Amino acid sequence: MVRAHLAEIGQPNGFFAAAVVSGAHSASIEMILSGRVAGAAIDSTVLEWLVSMRPRVADRVRVIETLGPSPIPPWVISRRVPASVRKEVRELLFGMAAESRGRDILARGQIARFVSALDGDYDPIRRMAEVADTASIGSTA
Repeated sequence: MVRAHLAEIGQPNGFFAAAVVSGAHSASIEMILSGRVAGAAIDSTVLEWLVSMRPRVADRVRVIETLGPSPIPPWVISRRVPASVRKEVRELLFGMAAESRGRDILARGQIARFVSALDGDYDPIRRMAEVADTASIGSTA
């Protein structure tokens, strides 16, 4: 998403001196808090959840740009899991919002409900990936 944005604003190459792969948005935030990196692209859902759990984080980070919106990553399950189990998990997830205990669990994750996703829902990500392929953040550290 960052590379696509840089390409769109006319800064497709070398905007940053280096890029560090953290492996997770939460790890990126911890890298910012520890001073290992100066900035990171963080999913807003992850940042909102972390600030709700650790309010002081909000005093230590600053949002400098908001990109998106983007579709949320899908929840997936391996095809090796038997079809009957996959169906049961899907029904449990989709039914959570209809029950008090399920709503409580969803609320802790700041999720309203689960819905079916269609392949086309992820076309914006595909378009960003095509644009991103024309840009480079910087050397990878």
